[in-house]
Amino acid sequence: GAARIGWAAELNVASALTLNKFQNKSYFYGIAGLANYGLLNDPSLSAPITPDTVDGKLKWDDKDGQGVYDDVVKLFKQLVEQTNGHIER
Repeated sequence: GAARIGWAAELNVASALTLNKFQNKSYFYGIAGLANYGLLNDPSLSAPITPDTVDGKLKWDDKDGQGVYDDVVKLFKQLVEQTNGHIER
């Protein structure tokens, strides 16, 4: 009796989680084999931007935390601009 209620609830949560993961992945990468692109592989997006150079350092491994943060903010702003504001914080 009671044991099956918990199992059914867990099954429901697991199926919703699986569908949510698929939906999230398809929004970012689109669906293979279709002309359905995601936010990250849309051919109409411009080329990736170059990170800012800090003290002659370009790679994140060589930068401090602030340098990496500034690059991420720059990337996020460009993505918001390219998607016409469809991405929010």
